[in-house]
Amino acid sequence: MSAPKTELEGRIIAAHGRHYRVELPDGSTRQCFPRGKKAGAAVGDYVRITPQGLDEGAIDAVLPRRNLLYRSDEMRSKQFAANVDQLLIVVAVEPTFSDDLTGRALAGAWSADIVPLIVLNKTDLTDGLAAARERLAPLRTLDVPIVELSAKEPQAVHEQLAPHLAGKTSLLLGQSGMGKSTLLNTLVPDAQAATREYSTALDMGRHTTTSTRLYHLPRSLAREAGGDLIALSYHRTHGLPVRVTRCANNYGPYQHPEKLIPRFVTNLLTGRPLPLYGDGSNVREWLHVDDHCRAIRLVAELGVPGEIYHVAGTRALTNRELTERLLNALGADWSAVRR
Repeated sequence: MSAPKTELEGRIIAAHGRHYRVELPDGSTRQCFPRGKKAGAAVGDYVRITPQGLDEGAIDAVLPRRNLLYRSDEMRSKQFAANVDQLLIVVAVEPTFSDDLTGRALAGAWSADIVPLIVLNKTDLTDGLAAARERLAPLRTLDVPIVELSAKEPQAVHEQLAPHLAGKTSLLLGQSGMGKSTLLNTLVPDAQAATREYSTALDMGRHTTTSTRLYHLPRSLAREAGGDLIALSYHRTHGLPVRVTRCANNYGPYQHPEKLIPRFVTNLLTGRPLPLYGDGSNVREWLHVDDHCRAIRLVAELGVPGEIYHVAGTRALTNRELTERLLNALGADWSAVRR
């Protein structure tokens, strides 16, 4: 008689179609598949698997859940997260967030016995901050906690969110353009989630959600208590031959005016001061958008599916050195700089 197969228990930390990445108690992971045609599992689920080969496995059972969340469109509903303690609903000063989506997220959280927390991001955009606060005011009367922050200020993010995240599995949720990727990268630097500008003309973000991943928060952030964050990632991984490029800071025509170079040039042309932060010693590597496009085409034609390609810049400059070049190019001096 053959020896019975060993069963293991673990937690799903990533899902791409019918492919599930299961993390075991020792920290190792296996690529697992449901038996037969049924799926039925979601990120955050605890499952029982039978190991197959060196690093794969079959999902035999989904263990009892505390809750299960779905997302839906006109065609279908799909479960995407389970065993969630807290829902982080990310809204922003800009672009305009949807009151309807925020309300639906709150209703979903309460119906599943999940604690909601609203994160008002991009508070550094002060022109629209008062209006955003006014729109959220009715939720304060319902005792919904609201944390205000800018994801671009890591220390402040850690201080404000750490008490809420410690020891919990939190779901990061929000419409495109709210800054979820920047917030995720601030909380979990290893996530390296792609970020994009939002479209001012459309007043909306440019990402579509296609996959789900659970990240472990650094213990230094979660105050030694641990904590997990489920984030919706933004590159299409459902069986497509994906190649990922990560590049240095881009510059070139038609760049959004909130970015450093177009903002500084625009300010100099309109007589406004240049907001150079600190002593300007931060170093950035720069890559012209045309060079980045050539790299993307090269990777698309010759790259290996599933690989990540880093596109380096051609010049590294401190912010101060870059500012000096822009001042010289436009015939201005350091009196135009505000610190």
